[in-house]
Amino acid sequence: MKPLRVVSPLHKAMRQLSVHLGDAMRGRGMEGADGHLLAFVAAYGPCGISELRRVFGHKPSTLTGLLDRLERNGWIARSIDPGDRRSFLITATPEGARAGREARRVVEAFEKKVLSRVEARDLEGFRRVLDALGEATQIQLRKG
Repeated sequence: MKPLRVVSPLHKAMRQLSVHLGDAMRGRGMEGADGHLLAFVAAYGPCGISELRRVFGHKPSTLTGLLDRLERNGWIARSIDPGDRRSFLITATPEGARAGREARRVVEAFEKKVLSRVEARDLEGFRRVLDALGEATQIQLRKG
């Protein structure tokens, strides 16, 4: 595999994580973005499109294409939101929920692999960095 060109340690880590998890998801018949979205919808669904846009940061056209692909694969179902008939709710189908749980297992296994290589004091420092990222962005991904 060709080395990744990056501009900062954070960017490098994000790209490495994205490539690794994308490869792991493709090995299970889905794209990386499929697995992330399915894991979220399986855990928190049904979800409105606006929530998915806010959580994942996709452009409307990108999210629509992703949802179209997931629906074609039988992993999600769209329904009219009874609270706002102009909007749709996204629900994982039973097969999609299984794929979402598998995606979550991939991420959890990766986390265990990483944590097994890190000392407790380093992990505490990393958690402080993650907290600082959350404070700097002021972004709450899931309300409530």
